[in-house]
Amino acid sequence: MSHRIMRPLTKPPPSTSAFSLAQREWQKRRTRMADSAVGRMGEDHIEQGRRIAESLRAELTGYYAHALDFGCGWGRLVPLLTQHCGHLWAVDMFQDWIERAAAPPTVTGMLLTEPKLALEDASMNLIVDIMTFQSIKSVKMKEQYASELRRVAAPGATFISLSKASDDWARETLSSSLALDSNATFSTADTTIDTAGDTYYFLVGKKGGE
Repeated sequence: MSHRIMRPLTKPPPSTSAFSLAQREWQKRRTRMADSAVGRMGEDHIEQGRRIAESLRAELTGYYAHALDFGCGWGRLVPLLTQHCGHLWAVDMFQDWIERAAAPPTVTGMLLTEPKLALEDASMNLIVDIMTFQSIKSVKMKEQYASELRRVAAPGATFISLSKASDDWARETLSSSLALDSNATFSTADTTIDTAGDTYYFLVGKKGGE
């Protein structure tokens, strides 16, 4: 009787977790678009970054001891955010982008992994999400990260989020997932940040009591 010899795989099969799939998709996007991967297809990322900065500047009305740039990319908004905080944590899924974003001495880079953020509870006074939730396709993963942002947000922390106005989850669920105070939350779905004139959903709120 012959026995089949089972040879070990030369390498493990690729992970099919939502995070791994998103990472592979973004790596392909980066390969194709370089730094413009953090903007829209065909958009001048420098111009779009300027327009986003103009929108954020109107909402950054205080000084925050500790801030988090959730999905910082290569750091296009770091110069603006560091003007308004004592220390900034720049979080993304690619090490080389994080290293670029964390070049200033008041910025700490952090590799984004699933599903935890390596930050203490109630440690962030400002959390900024520019198109990061928008780029997460898995609703489960959106909820995981929303839960993490809620965990690390200090009482009364400010949240600023930008998504496409067509993103139903952002418009209908994000505010409650972040436990924002309904009496201290502002949102609009008529913001335009690029030459294409697309409409974006801009959410600004403060963490409420839970």
